[in-house]
Amino acid sequence: MTRDTDRIDKFKREVEREWRNPQVTAAYRKWDRDESEWGRAARDFIIARAELAPGMNVLDVGSAHGEPGIAIAETVGPSGHVTLVDLAPDLLEIAAERALGAGLTNVTTRMADAHDLPFSDETFDRITSRLAAMYFADYPQAFLEALRVLKPGGMAVYLVWGAFEQPMFRDVIGVLFKYVSPPEDEPDAPSPFRFSEPGRLAQALEAAGFVNVQEEFATLPTNFPHPPEHWWEWLVDAAAPVQTWLASLSEADREQATAEVYDVLRRYYDGVAVKVPIDVIVGSGSKSV
Repeated sequence: MTRDTDRIDKFKREVEREWRNPQVTAAYRKWDRDESEWGRAARDFIIARAELAPGMNVLDVGSAHGEPGIAIAETVGPSGHVTLVDLAPDLLEIAAERALGAGLTNVTTRMADAHDLPFSDETFDRITSRLAAMYFADYPQAFLEALRVLKPGGMAVYLVWGAFEQPMFRDVIGVLFKYVSPPEDEPDAPSPFRFSEPGRLAQALEAAGFVNVQEEFATLPTNFPHPPEHWWEWLVDAAAPVQTWLASLSEADREQATAEVYDVLRRYYDGVAVKVPIDVIVGSGSKSV
């Protein structure tokens, strides 16, 4: 069977266009600390599953502004090293600034494509990736590349979104689908819920050649230390599809939808922070010795 290179290239261009959007970069700068706090539990979850140890050489794929890469660098210590890769150089610039501000000297950032990693075979002890694998245009190839650059016995850990039927999507973003039609993705196109079907991520890792593959579902807390209006402002700033949906609405519908979103978010607001739980899936696998 020949690979559908035109279709894969189209997916790559779409993902690059979204993540290299200057508005996305501006949003990560504006909400950097708040987004990191929001994702703290997911960061800690993936770090725990990676079984890190001082001195390890780690590759973090789809690092954006440095999550969870900065925390990984702290975990492996000065005798270890973390390389952060992403398609968006402006986001990696934020990650580099964060590493410098934290006094870390064991972090390297590099613009790279997950499908064609610019590293030698058997380079890394661990590979991590938080909320990025769903957007690999050709995920079988990306997982093969991960396996190639892992050392024998090394482990890769991928955290992806669970199903749409969770509070953040069903209850909050889902409000907009009362006013606009939900997106219909092409079969197997990059999307947040690409691996949300139980077992799918594990199957993909096994097909690439990983062994000792495990898949785990988890509901994690989040903590966004602002009122609902700021939570929604953050999401709209950072999520290009949400911007597109809102822009398609009349002014009256946009105001009504926003008011409804605020009402939903108030259910998750404790007076200090908005705490919308998230459902995620973590898949991991090792390279055979």
